[in-house]
Amino acid sequence: MTNQVIYSIVYVSPDSRLGDKVAIGVLLLDGAHLIFKYSLQKLQNLKSVLGDYWDPVSKSLRATQKYIENIDITKKPIFQEAREMISKDYLTKLSIYANGLIQFQEPKTAILTSTFGVEQFYLSLFPEDHKSIEKSAKPNYRNQIDQSFISKIEQQVHVKIDIDDKIIPDFYINYSLDAIGRNGEIYIAKYIDFAVEQKAPISHLIVTTEELSRIFNNNKFSNVFIFGVEPEIGSESHKKWAFVNKYKGYKMFHPDQAEEVANIFLNSGAIKFIKV
Repeated sequence: MTNQVIYSIVYVSPDSRLGDKVAIGVLLLDGAHLIFKYSLQKLQNLKSVLGDYWDPVSKSLRATQKYIENIDITKKPIFQEAREMISKDYLTKLSIYANGLIQFQEPKTAILTSTFGVEQFYLSLFPEDHKSIEKSAKPNYRNQIDQSFISKIEQQVHVKIDIDDKIIPDFYINYSLDAIGRNGEIYIAKYIDFAVEQKAPISHLIVTTEELSRIFNNNKFSNVFIFGVEPEIGSESHKKWAFVNKYKGYKMFHPDQAEEVANIFLNSGAIKFIKV
């Protein structure tokens, strides 16, 4: 069984005036479904080239992916723009008018089959990226967070602290946080490896943050900063990531942004407040 799809290569252009650009991902229209995939590896490789523009580009790509994931044409999207996005005409408009740091190729067609689906098509467009990911060792994100985040804030707030019944009376679990401080509002940080994290520990995180808010912040939502790498879209791991990402009060950050979160903690004025 074959299926014709429409796709547009997504580029990052460090200097659009010179016409230089690097393929970073693909926007694919499959019937009533719009899919956006981009290479985290290639994005990381562009960090030195983009300089100060890297972070805005990274955030823009993540925001685009999150927005597209929540479009479901079968449920009649509320916003007219969302309805218009599920069309070849919209992809054509992007190729014409998106001419800044992020650009889109004029849409083309491709044939998918039961054995050559979206993932295989994506890898066929970025084979060198696939090989580099296979060969590269898994980054030590835990060490990165310790160096760029924990070491900078440990004098000001609690770090690597276990929340248990000694802190919250009658608390039935013991949950470890990377950091917590308070200054009118509670600031919490936690690293999660979504590739291995099970559902129960994630639910424990939510219970822990809600109990801390109840006891120490009059039930107001805490500011919860989650360090984590977004898993492959469509995987079981990505479902966990997406659930945490949309939870009220939670903000997702790649471990590469650890120093940015450290500055947020430091500038907030949050301090230690738990008797341990």
